Amino acid sequence: MVRRGSPVRVRLRALVSTVLLHVRKGPGMGAMHPVAGQATLGRGTGADIVIADAAVSRVHAAVRVDGQTVVLEDLGSSNGTTVNGQLITAPWRLAPGDVVSLGSTELEVRVETADHLSTPTTPTVIQPGLGAPNGP
Repeated sequence: MVRRGSPVRVRLRALVSTVLLHVRKGPGMGAMHPVAGQATLGRGTGADIVIADAAVSRVHAAVRVDGQTVVLEDLGSSNGTTVNGQLITAPWRLAPGDVVSLGSTELEVRVETADHLSTPTTPTVIQPGLGAPNGP
């Protein structure tokens, strides 16, 4: 119960996004790898996300999430890293739907928002009910 004149505190949930790397081709096809903060990708057991592909270096690349930005960086791999078929030589900003290739493995970048609330595109018009006073 809220008393008249007392402040009403409303707590809004922040929009939380999760970055997922979906293996769409290669060993582990169908797997989803969540990335929070930073993760290394490679075939070695020291990598955060292990990719069992002989053409992938032990520590091949790194992905980092910084707010709304997702960045991929090749870590001096033997066979290189591509995004949408383009070889990257410097840190690369990723977008949802981008395809990252490491060896014969393809990873699709996906972003999921945990908050399912949406903002209406048109304002809601509130009409006074029947018999309601129309003014002061």
